[in-house]
Amino acid sequence: MIFSSFILLFFGINFILYIGSDSITNTMNKDYNFLEYENPYYKFKMSYPQDWIKTETDPNKNNYIIKFQPANEEYTKVFLEIHENHSTLNLEQYTLNRINELQKSFSDLKIIEQNYITLTNEQTQNLLYTFSLQHNLFKKLEITIIKDDIIFSINYISPVSSFDKYLSLVNLMLKSFKFNNQK
Repeated sequence: MIFSSFILLFFGINFILYIGSDSITNTMNKDYNFLEYENPYYKFKMSYPQDWIKTETDPNKNNYIIKFQPANEEYTKVFLEIHENHSTLNLEQYTLNRINELQKSFSDLKIIEQNYITLTNEQTQNLLYTFSLQHNLFKKLEITIIKDDIIFSINYISPVSSFDKYLSLVNLMLKSFKFNNQK
């Protein structure tokens, strides 16, 4: 039963990220122009819709280094966090720690999906969950990659009511994420 649930979860997130991605890409490229963000220090790049607001921050002052947000959407955003992996956690250990942190922070936390896939030729941990904050119900997708002792966490958060509205664009952004040494 546990194995079949894992397979279902694994294929569920793969469906979101990959099934039909070429047709989504073709459709979305007709409607949206994308710009490329590149971070030379952490050596990655990622595309984002040109009409989204890009905000770069100092990673020493904030948890995230880049945030992309649709105009006129206060609570919907895609952002990338960087953390040093001082304790050299593997992906599974990091995820268990992360879930424990979330459970302590949000009493109504509901894990919808948790699985592993390959993105950017690296194994990633995907975590999809809902939680309440200031009387609003949010849905968040966290995609975590550990590379060269650095934890990269790509996050998409939105109110539950509008999460699916931007999901196709977010999937294109995720698909575009690459480390600079990759083709």
